[in-house]
Amino acid sequence: MTKNYTNPETIGLHVGWRKDETTNSVAVPIHQTTSYQFNDTDHASNLFALSELGNIYSRIMNPTCAVLEERIAALEGGVGALAVASGQAASAYAIQNIAKAGDNIVHHRIYMVVPIISLKIHLQILELKLDLLILLILRIF
Repeated sequence: MTKNYTNPETIGLHVGWRKDETTNSVAVPIHQTTSYQFNDTDHASNLFALSELGNIYSRIMNPTCAVLEERIAALEGGVGALAVASGQAASAYAIQNIAKAGDNIVHHRIYMVVPIISLKIHLQILELKLDLLILLILRIF
């Protein structure tokens, strides 16, 4: 049964997970695993071909993150979301999805400096150029 929640607090608590059928626990379980067993070779083949949704390897997808992603998408009114382990990973994913070789990316210097240095090195491999834009912010009192 799919419910359409409208209250942000309810969305944050209930979208993507309702209860465990075995224990009736309503808390989202934390799956501490790195890999998953396939039912058979056809099941594995379908998962890797993306013709069937399921877990392959926890760095690609896991049930705990799937609930978080579903809740974020519901809160933001989106069709999907992606949870990553760090801000640097999020920045890299965002840039790599909107830029192509030869593009120039301009950012503000307030953005975290250390991740930008590392990101700049990785972007050079992709033939992307990252420039620092120094903005003067004037306050008028």
